[in-house]
Amino acid sequence: ILQLNYRIDILLLEKMRDATEVGIYSIGASIAEQIWQLPLAIGIVVFSRTANAEDHKEMTETTGVLLRLSFLFSIGIALLMFAVVPFLVPLIFGDEYIPSIRIIQLILPGIIMVVMFRILSGHLAGMGRPEITLYVFLPALILNVMLNLLWIPEYGGEGAAMATNISYTAGSIGYLIVYSRILRVPVKDILIVKKNDFARVRELINGLRK
Repeated sequence: ILQLNYRIDILLLEKMRDATEVGIYSIGASIAEQIWQLPLAIGIVVFSRTANAEDHKEMTETTGVLLRLSFLFSIGIALLMFAVVPFLVPLIFGDEYIPSIRIIQLILPGIIMVVMFRILSGHLAGMGRPEITLYVFLPALILNVMLNLLWIPEYGGEGAAMATNISYTAGSIGYLIVYSRILRVPVKDILIVKKNDFARVRELINGLRK
């Protein structure tokens, strides 16, 4: 289900537009998705630590800290990427890929929202609840397909990027709400940055080193 959410836009573009537009969109989406590398690694760590944790309340607090700081970090990287891709894309890929710049910039909001899911899903999966992803992202996939069918014929790759944004955002917010109810933690307590978050991360890093 997740892989279809990530790739259904490309499959539909192949059916409804030409190969050039598929290539332009694929490059743009692949570059934007590099933002996921750190959250993906953190999600794996959260999964492992949750599966072995004895104090689940402490693990929930740790996951919240990692989510908040990863979210801030990803927003910063996204802003930097938004600013530099107009210069880097032509330099690395050539002038024929200049249209990919618009795709990257359009899809960044959805990419940032998935950062939230990447980390929270590691926690629930570590608790033995991986099926939550299926329940939340299946409706998001259906929404993604519908919007792609509606927008690709008229807007091409940009329409696919907008559909992806909405699908990713809907799925990630839905997952956040379900996570909040399962763990009985208010959404605001999960998302609002606290003064001691950075200190908690330093403690976690020192613990991992030991």
